[in-house]
Amino acid sequence: MSKTLKFIKKELLEMIPPTIYFFVVFHIVLHARGLMAKQYGIEFSSTALALIGALVVGKSILIADALPLTKMFAQHRLIYNILWKTFLYFVVALLFQ
Repeated sequence: MSKTLKFIKKELLEMIPPTIYFFVVFHIVLHARGLMAKQYGIEFSSTALALIGALVVGKSILIADALPLTKMFAQHRLIYNILWKTFLYFVVALLFQ
């Protein structure tokens, strides 16, 4: 197997868990929006929107994880590291959206 195929396989395998998570979350959000809009007679359902959003946000989380800024609070208490990564992931996902 060539280096390129190994790299692509590794990237796809890393991307599966966050993509599935965001796909489920975005479907829940779309379902809630659909229920709210239904009371006004508006019908919509967009699985493609949830899928594309999940792919974009899933990859943006992996890009943020590869940044050197992610390890800025690695030596500090765990709560600081968690808060920092949460903020960083939020900003990167917001930029990609």
